[in-house]
Amino acid sequence: MAMRLHELHPSLSHYPVALLPVSVGCDICGVWMNNDNYLTVGRMTMPMMAASAAVAGVAGILAQEEVIADDDGSEMLKTHRNLNLATLGITSAMAVYRLRRHRPSMIYLTLGIGATAMVAYSAYLGGKMVYQKGMGVEDAHGVLLSQSPELVPGNGKKILGAIKTQLARGIRRTISELFPSREIVDFEEIERAIGTEVESDEPEVGVRR
Repeated sequence: MAMRLHELHPSLSHYPVALLPVSVGCDICGVWMNNDNYLTVGRMTMPMMAASAAVAGVAGILAQEEVIADDDGSEMLKTHRNLNLATLGITSAMAVYRLRRHRPSMIYLTLGIGATAMVAYSAYLGGKMVYQKGMGVEDAHGVLLSQSPELVPGNGKKILGAIKTQLARGIRRTISELFPSREIVDFEEIERAIGTEVESDEPEVGVRR
């Protein structure tokens, strides 16, 4: 059975989930034992973590437009997404800092531990959305199949079209939910940049009745 577009996010999310504790753990061990090898691993894996988190995050923005959720599931999805965005921001800054220094500071390590806790809780929510709510599960009627094409050869035009549409819609939803009372972004400019147009009355994440 071919993978669908919404299934990219859970396929990619394991990389940042694994790399973050490896990076922070190696740095802690390197500082504790004054070991350059551990410090080198910690220094090199944090940029890898941030990059993989960015890729998984884009896939997550696409997936949020393709799943069906009840009210509780929608709230979980928002929390999951917002935690991941916060973690991406924190770890991106950490990666830039870490590339410039061979030895991390205590503030850096504290941020790393906090970010690891955030990722762990976000991953828990991701599992709960799937296993308890059936979000993204075809047999549980938790996915809008018409908006999640199969990733197979010969389906490129449909896949590209879905990515452009869902990305524009997902960015719009994310910003409007993060800043519900402020019009701080020109959504038409986003849509033009991506190369698609999104109707202003698009429905919210599919609601399971």
